[in-house]
Formats: sequence, structure tokens, C-alpha cells
Amino acid sequence: MIQGELQRAMEIKQKQEDRKKKEEEASRKKNEELDRLYEIIESKGVRMGEAIYNRKGSKQAWTRGDMPTLPVFDPDTQSLAWPVLFIYEEHHQTDFIERFNENDPFSAHLEMMFPPSTPPLPWDTHGDYGVDNLVIYFEGNAAVPLDRKNKQHKDEEQRKLDYLRLKPEKIKIDPDATLGEVLRHPAMIVPGSPAFYVVTKRFEAEFLRRELS
Repeated sequence: MIQGELQRAMEIKQKQEDRKKKEEEASRKKNEELDRLYEIIESKGVRMGEAIYNRKGSKQAWTRGDMPTLPVFDPDTQSLAWPVLFIYEEHHQTDFIERFNENDPFSAHLEMMFPPSTPPLPWDTHGDYGVDNLVIYFEGNAAVPLDRKNKQHKDEEQRKLDYLRLKPEKIKIDPDATLGEVLRHPAMIVPGSPAFYVVTKRFEAEFLRRELS
């Protein structure tokens, strides 16, 4: 009886140890893959920052958004496909592009999203959202750069101080520029996932006056 219970206890302990080893190995592999991905991102001249947007386009500094924050690397083309958020500030709407290849121009995506000769979206009350009537901005210097070694800031108070020191600016981009070109802009610190403001020309002046929410 005692021998049987001892045997079962040893089997349970062995299973627990095996499970722990598998979890540790999986964690190690995940970290190695993450390190490799960060090396690829950095080799392309892109600076990563902490996530500051959720998928609804609202800022939430010092917390993580609900968006996937890392691109997917294609070894065949040596290119990155990024999760990208388009924010329509005037109407408090967003579009989420799961995989926006770094070699794609912004105009190509806008043409697919707002094709000519199609009815406007329900929230586009003025019918303004046509490719020729749109401009694109990103918020430069809006995120705290990630610590390359630790992937995140450990000191919460220091993080808050870092955010207070930031001087964000709205930067207009050429719609024919590729995502990769924009991500290499000197003022771009990718805020977890790239986020861009798609603005109608009619609303542009008001957008530039607004403090982004």
C-alpha cells in the first residue's frame, strides 16, 4: 500500500518536472525568436517604442493595448508585415490592417479601402473619404523607446517621467511612400504597432489644432 502510494507520488513529481522543463524550453525558444525579430527590426532602421494605442485608436500610455504589437518576418522576401492601425480622428473610427507589408505604399491600401465610385461608409456623413481627398499623418516622438536589452522599462516612475519629457509632433507623409520608408523616419518611434491618422483635406486644419486623444 505504502509502496504504491510512494510510486504514484514519484510519478506525479516526474510529470511535474517534465512539464516544467517543457515550459522552460518553450519560453527559451520564444525569447530567442523575439530577440531575432528585434534584431531584424533594428537592422532595418526602425525604432520600437512602448504601446500607447488600443485598437479603438485611444491612447493609453503606460499600459499595453489590445493589438498584436510585432510584425511577421517573411524569410523568402526578407520583408516585415506589420499590424497597422488607421485612425479617423474626425469620426472616432478606426481600421486595423493585420499585415501591412513594409514595401507597400500607403496609397495602395487607401485605394482598396476607399475605392472610387462606391457609396460612402455609414459614418462618412459628408462623403469625404476618397483617395484623392485624404492626407496621412503620424505622431512623431510620441512613444518611449523600448530598452533594447530588457524590451520594456522596469521602473514605472521612470517610465512616467519619460512620457512627460516627450514632445510629440504631427508629421504629414507622402501617400506614395512605403510603410518601411515612413517607419525609418527620424521622428518615428513605433508605438507598439504603427498607427496613422487618415484625415480629409476639409478636416486637416482642425486636426492640426487638436490635441490627440
